[in-house]
Amino acid sequence: MAFVFAAHDSVLDRPVVIKAVELQPEAVGTFIREARTIARLDHPHILDVYDLGTEQIGEENLVYLVMQLASGGTLTNRLREGPLPPNEVRRILYQVGNALDYAHRQGVVHLDLKPANILFDEHGNVLVADFGLAQLLYNANPAKADAFANTLAYMPPEQMLGQEVTPASDVYALGLTLHEMLTGELPEREWTDEGLISRPAPSLPPAIRAVLEKATHHHSGQRYATAGELAEAFAEALARSPSGLPERQAPSAIPPGPSVK
Repeated sequence: MAFVFAAHDSVLDRPVVIKAVELQPEAVGTFIREARTIARLDHPHILDVYDLGTEQIGEENLVYLVMQLASGGTLTNRLREGPLPPNEVRRILYQVGNALDYAHRQGVVHLDLKPANILFDEHGNVLVADFGLAQLLYNANPAKADAFANTLAYMPPEQMLGQEVTPASDVYALGLTLHEMLTGELPEREWTDEGLISRPAPSLPPAIRAVLEKATHHHSGQRYATAGELAEAFAEALARSPSGLPERQAPSAIPPGPSVK
């Protein structure tokens, strides 16, 4: 079971978020060792991990992460108002893609990418949260894998089937998230003899549907090689599709931030 709550770092005088997870005693050491890798990720679009440690409360063994507080809300919050403006989608996609590609180069796969884990700072720039946490918890306590599983709606087929997960697994989840940013909904997915087939909304322009189909291909080797490639392909398709996308004004209180490439 995981607990998340806001707190204040009295030493450094800053707001933080603490995520605490209950683990079996024999799993705590594994968690701490692997969490150090996550904490070393240093990128402008990845939520900072400031500290980690353990605490025993009664018979419960808790491990905790102290993280940066993202004051701009989540992508889930924004999507409650419907599809995002295309240029805002492009900006968010670039920033998430940059974060993913950086982490992949460090050997870290997210495995739980979804709008709830895409946060924003006070300037509207992306902060991807919970990097590698799903895999970290699984490695620490595989007997309770179901409790830590990736949200099924965004899970790539290879992960559902217990097969090898790679950076392409994150590209798949990013493709699903891209569809949701454009339409307000996830694409239809259906198991067939070929595998889990994703069907983008027919209302989208053909060039953008083609990008989504490649990003969410049921064979991981047929997807974009990197998240950055997906972002570039979407930008090119968007330039060729000046109409046919829903329009909504970006939140005026949060100015758009620069892309980091």
